[in-house]
Amino acid sequence: MKRYLIWLWVLFAASPLWRWATNELELQTWVCGFFYLLGWLALWFAFSHDPNTEKLKSFGRSIVGRVAFGLVVVMLLAIGIAVSIHAALDTCLVVAAAFGVLWAGCRSAEGMGRAVGRMLLMGVSIGLVLFSAEIAFRLPVVVQRTGGMGPDPKRWASEIYDRLWERNPLKLRSLHLDRPKPPGVFRIAALGDSFTWGLFIARTEDTWPYVAERCLRKDDARVEVLNLGYCGFTTVNEAERLERLGWSLEPDFVVLQFTLNDPLPSGPDYRNVDEGHVFRLWPSVPIMGRWISPHSYFYRYAEAKYQSWQMHFRYSRGIAPLYDDEFSGWRDCKAAMADMAQSCKRRNVPMLVVVFPYFTPGKLDMNSYPYVEVHRKIEAAAAAAGLPVVDLLPLYAGYGRDGRSWWTFPCERHPSVEAHRIAGEAVAQKLRDMGIAKARVD
Repeated sequence: MKRYLIWLWVLFAASPLWRWATNELELQTWVCGFFYLLGWLALWFAFSHDPNTEKLKSFGRSIVGRVAFGLVVVMLLAIGIAVSIHAALDTCLVVAAAFGVLWAGCRSAEGMGRAVGRMLLMGVSIGLVLFSAEIAFRLPVVVQRTGGMGPDPKRWASEIYDRLWERNPLKLRSLHLDRPKPPGVFRIAALGDSFTWGLFIARTEDTWPYVAERCLRKDDARVEVLNLGYCGFTTVNEAERLERLGWSLEPDFVVLQFTLNDPLPSGPDYRNVDEGHVFRLWPSVPIMGRWISPHSYFYRYAEAKYQSWQMHFRYSRGIAPLYDDEFSGWRDCKAAMADMAQSCKRRNVPMLVVVFPYFTPGKLDMNSYPYVEVHRKIEAAAAAAGLPVVDLLPLYAGYGRDGRSWWTFPCERHPSVEAHRIAGEAVAQKLRDMGIAKARVD
């Protein structure tokens, strides 16, 4: 029995070693490594007090021991089927380490039985509480305040989006790509990220580029907007999109939409990283969280709160470090903006920068908004490149509303249909003020 347990624990080393060998040095890897070392320590103490494993054998023959073993097997099978074999092995490692601590800490088989019985009772109680919370968070009145679209964005996307990008040759979420540029049409190319693409905006026509198009057409201007935005793009990626694709579509005007995470590290061939690579946040459930999130309303809400809490206490400046002068991403961002400005100037095509705020929780106004200085840096960078700017922050702040009120859903911070409408109208008004669209068409 003793030799069997040692060999079993040696086999458990496959999980953390595989992760380290593949350089997956994330929190989940360190959790597995911790429990693996904890298990070795627990085995050493257990064998020192129960060298012949008599206590362990006696517990295994008890009713509590058999019930606990059966429940663990059922749980591991469910995890293996629903998630992956790797997740089941990770869970097995954690359970085995915890059981080793129990074996080492209890003086008798009866003590182990009482401890396991209490843990089973506590587990059932916690399970009932979580089940009740899940039911409550699925009630329509609660979903409206906390869950919005529900826990699965992929399912929402497959059921609600108009999927326009599947019906044009360039796979863009854009109108007017089914034909060459008509004579006498003033064409605007909109560059941007998910705020331009329209993440969680069901209809393409409700995104800000097409709100601006409709506003300009009311002035009898023959205008069409091409939406070249793509989720996750940075300014560096957008500069590459303009050179590789944008100019072939013959735009008469370029609008660059700027989001405050645009200085994230980027590279050629549209490479970029998300905020998670710069701001390392710990998941509340390291091993199973990725599977639970798309299935649980309550977990999705609680995880969002937990991540927000971490961001507040671990990164007190928020995303402001992305704009430090020594940060390479910010330098690359400014250089990309200047390159786009020069590219437009060589072709005698005007360019405009539109800056969206971060819709932070709490009242959105010029006094409490944490990134006013960041907006000033963006405006200074655009001015250095000779580009006019539309900063949407004062516009949204003028409504005196909570930042959450501009979100697509209560747990999703991208701008809503209303926020897109306001941005599109502001862009159209700026074009009117510049006298560009009407003058070019006339």
